[in-house]
Amino acid sequence: MQRGTKSELQMLREFTWLCLSRFDCYFCHQPMLTRPFDMTFGHRRHPPIPVEFTVHHDDRNRANNQDINLKVCHPNCHRRYHANLRRTNDPVDPPD
Repeated sequence: MQRGTKSELQMLREFTWLCLSRFDCYFCHQPMLTRPFDMTFGHRRHPPIPVEFTVHHDDRNRANNQDINLKVCHPNCHRRYHANLRRTNDPVDPPD
């Protein structure tokens, strides 16, 4: 890996640790990432990010990418939300 690319990756990793530790999942309200107590910032030597996340469109319109419409959440919480939405919004079959 080139030096510039490695440096950029280290900066992005540091920024992600800093930002994701401040966000809670939109659905379960648990922290997206729990930062270790001994983690310090400024030296760019951070472990890999041990979390998966997805972005939920609050109005369910994927074309609306305004900041206020985008919510960070765990992939499992996101899947569960949409599965429940499909189950509760499915039309009921008429009786025979």
